[in-house]
Amino acid sequence: MNGVTKFKIICYIAATFLAGAVAGGVVGYKAGQQRHFKPPKPQEMSESISSTLNTRLQLTPDQLGKIKPLVDQACADIQARSREQRREISYCFEKMDLEIAALLTPSQQDEFGKMQQERRESKGKHGRPRPSLDSSPGNSGSNCPPLEQRR
Repeated sequence: MNGVTKFKIICYIAATFLAGAVAGGVVGYKAGQQRHFKPPKPQEMSESISSTLNTRLQLTPDQLGKIKPLVDQACADIQARSREQRREISYCFEKMDLEIAALLTPSQQDEFGKMQQERRESKGKHGRPRPSLDSSPGNSGSNCPPLEQRR
């Protein structure tokens, strides 16, 4: 092989590697942005479900008029339960943090406090501050309130 051919092969390999790196970076960046799932709004869910039912079942206008309120109510109930479960999960984490902090040395508590602050700031970027432990339900000594009590 002469020098030009070797150079071309090296350039092709380098270009292929670079293209793969760029593509991987773009995919990784996009995946990182979509890490936080945002559930659809009740109205969006309701419209999607109603539209699917109407299309697939070929509902009459009378049927759709009776089914749509049922779907609307179910979607609103789902959102309310989801919001309550997020509160209860946040409560569990906050209670855990308090129990962990009680087991740490003063210097560990300082570092743990910094970790908690970083987590709060990160959560703030995503729009969901954690509720206060004092205002959370079920402060009965268990690690977190059982969800079955809510049903």
